[in-house]
Amino acid sequence: MDAQPLISIIIPVYGAEKYLPACLDSVLAQTYRNLEIILIDDGSPDNSGKICDDYAARDSRIRVIHQKNAGVSAARNAGLDAVSGGYIGFVDADDYIKPDMYETLYKRLQECGADIVQCGHCRVSLDGTVILEVETRQAVLDRKGAMKELLVGDIHYSDWDKLYRRELFEGIRFDVHISYGEDLLLNYQILKRCEHVALLKGAYYFYVQNPLSASYDYKKKYSSPIKQIMEDIQREYPDLADYAQWVPCSWFSALYEQAHPRLNRQAKADQAECGKLRAWALGELRKELCKCLFNRSCPPKIKCKIVLTAVFPQLYPFLLSQLRKARGINQA
Repeated sequence: MDAQPLISIIIPVYGAEKYLPACLDSVLAQTYRNLEIILIDDGSPDNSGKICDDYAARDSRIRVIHQKNAGVSAARNAGLDAVSGGYIGFVDADDYIKPDMYETLYKRLQECGADIVQCGHCRVSLDGTVILEVETRQAVLDRKGAMKELLVGDIHYSDWDKLYRRELFEGIRFDVHISYGEDLLLNYQILKRCEHVALLKGAYYFYVQNPLSASYDYKKKYSSPIKQIMEDIQREYPDLADYAQWVPCSWFSALYEQAHPRLNRQAKADQAECGKLRAWALGELRKELCKCLFNRSCPPKIKCKIVLTAVFPQLYPFLLSQLRKARGINQA
């Protein structure tokens, strides 16, 4: 076991006392044993900080950083500044992972000589019901292929379904001024440094759709780097320009869907703020709509979804919710 390289797992914690024990238990149960687990208590108003300290007292692999509330990006950055391992992973405090996740990711990364490896994930409700399983194919991508998949396919914008080589983060941190897409921006910046990215078939991460998590911080000033990223891609990868033009439409359409109470029960927790988020996302979508309408690279199914959301923002959620019911799909 001593021959295993050290993997540092960064877990930002805020107001997660109900879910944190299950998260930490799943990390401590990893079959890959040589872990450094960094918990950043971001000024939690509940007992999350105490839970962190209790777990640290039980397992020497855990380190706890207590700081004033500064947001999830600042918390992740504090973890990045503290890591000792040669490889880095992220877990959100209200999520959990399969016991062999990091052993499998590390093995795949080594086999492929990749800089990053990503697995699939399951989106689950608070009661543990699987809402959606997001699979990835088994593949190894070069930098350009990875950029294309970040736009339209198998590379997810998140950080929690990946294992990274530590050196990729030199000089790169999460942007604390962005409210939506800070992980997308970071992954885009990191992919520009990668030679190869490996994809691993199978869902190893369980993403809990929780209205109180950092992902649902609707009270921030709304901002996103999506349009700036797409403009950068069009300059650096001209043959991906057609894809980059319509991706912001898909992004804002998905954000509108996430904040709609008919499609996401968790959004009912704060309908006023979710309503503001939907209005912002819809406004941004309509600004970009012309870039999608006549774009031949946009798949018809995605284009239909984008147009229905932009033109019939009340009808589309109703139709989609009825379709999900007919197919027996649980709402979030």
